[in-house]
Amino acid sequence: LLIVSILKDGFVINDGEKVLAALPRVQDRHDFERLSSLLLQLKGQIPHHEEVILLSEPEIRYETIIQTMDASREAVVERDGKKEGVSLFPNVSLGEVGEITFREVLRFNGQ
Repeated sequence: LLIVSILKDGFVINDGEKVLAALPRVQDRHDFERLSSLLLQLKGQIPHHEEVILLSEPEIRYETIIQTMDASREAVVERDGKKEGVSLFPNVSLGEVGEITFREVLRFNGQ
């Protein structure tokens, strides 16, 4: 199970039991490049896993949800001087999460 929560403060990635990473906003923007890079690392650990659940707070903009979906489905990597797309988690489910902050998530998970 892989869940990416899109919060107003940034992203929280978890496996349904524990937080794997928290990516705060950078310069008042969600960091899609870093999210994609982190998901690429996770894909290396679970290569046959193809599903991701995206949960967003109600006030998250539609464009942010779409960009998160794109960053979760494919990463762009450079090989032999050429950029190419690498499939990550192409099967995306969407849902809503109640308002929560990074501090609450990290405190709940003992970090």
